[in-house]
Amino acid sequence: MRGVPLVHASALAPFGQFLGEIGAPIHRLFAQVGLPEDALAEPDALVPMHQIGVLTDRVARAEGLEHLGFLICQRMPVVGMGPFGRLVAGSSSLHEALHTAVRLHPAYASGGRLGLAVENQKVWLRHTQDRRLQLGWQWIEQFNVLLMIQLVRLTSHRNWRPREVQLRVPRGVGLDKIEALADARISFGHGSTSIEIPRALLGEPLAGNKLSARVREEVEQGLLRTAPAADFSGSVRQVVATLLRDGYPSVQRTSGAIGLSARTLQRRLGENGVSYSRIVEEERFRVAAELITQSRLRITDVAMELGYTDPTTFTHAFHRWTGLSPSQYRRHEVGTARRSAR
Repeated sequence: MRGVPLVHASALAPFGQFLGEIGAPIHRLFAQVGLPEDALAEPDALVPMHQIGVLTDRVARAEGLEHLGFLICQRMPVVGMGPFGRLVAGSSSLHEALHTAVRLHPAYASGGRLGLAVENQKVWLRHTQDRRLQLGWQWIEQFNVLLMIQLVRLTSHRNWRPREVQLRVPRGVGLDKIEALADARISFGHGSTSIEIPRALLGEPLAGNKLSARVREEVEQGLLRTAPAADFSGSVRQVVATLLRDGYPSVQRTSGAIGLSARTLQRRLGENGVSYSRIVEEERFRVAAELITQSRLRITDVAMELGYTDPTTFTHAFHRWTGLSPSQYRRHEVGTARRSAR
C-alpha cells in the first residue's frame, strides 16, 4: 500500500514568508488546516501534501490570487530546500544538478515524481503530481514549474526562460504576465508539468559554491535519513511524529491531516498489521527518549510537549516503556554517551 504523500517542512518556508508579507494570520491559518504551530521551525519534519494543498487553496481563494504558486515560489531559492536544495545547488554542472534532483527528489517529497526525457536536442524536465492531491494542486503546479525554471537559472543564465512549457491545468489566464513564462509556448491538459531545456545547456557550470565529495556524502545521508516512507503505515508514523510536537494527535486529527476519514485510516493500518494507538505509543516513546537525552528540557516540559496533562502519567508510561523513570533514563544515556566519547 502506497505511503501518504509527504514533503519536508522546509517547503513551508516560502508560504510563511508570503503570508507574513500580505498580513495574513499565519498561525491561525496553519491551525485551521491542522499544521503544527512550530512547523516552520523544523525544516526536516515531514508534513502531508494534503495539508499544504488545503492551505494553498484556502489562501488563493480568500485573497483572489490566481497565480499564488508563482508568487510563493519567487520566495523559494533552490538552495532553500534544505539538504535536497543544497545538494542540487552544489552540483558542478546543470547536467549533474538535474540528475541529482531526479535521483534525490523521492527523499525530499513523495507527493510527485520528477523525471528527465531526452528528445534530439531537447531535454524535458517533468514533474508528475500524485493524483490523490485534490485541493490546491493547480497552485502547487505553478510553484513546481517555476522551481524547475529556477533550477536552470542556477547557471550563469540568470534570466533564462523556457521555449516550451506543458501544464496539467486545462487552461491558464494571464500566464504571459509571469516573467519566467513570457517567451514560452504553453500547452494545457497534459499528464505532467514539463519545461523544455536546450541540450546545449547541460554542460553549463553552476554559479554557486560546489560541495566536496565528503560534504556531499554527509548531506545526502542526512537527507536519506529523513526521507518520506514509501509504505502506508511508515508514512502515517512520520505524520504522527510531526503532529506529536503539538500535543496528542487524535486519530481524527491525523486522518484529517492526510485527507482520509478516521475509519479508513484505521482500516488501512489494520490491513498492514498495526493499530493507530500502537503507532502513537511507539512514536511517543521515540520522541520522548530523544527529547530527554538530546535536550535540556525539564521532564515536566517533555511531558507537556507530548500531550500529557499530568507529568505523573508520563512518568508511569515511560517506566512501562523502559523500566526506568525519565530522570534515571537521562542519567543513564548521558553517562553512556560520555563514556563512549572518551
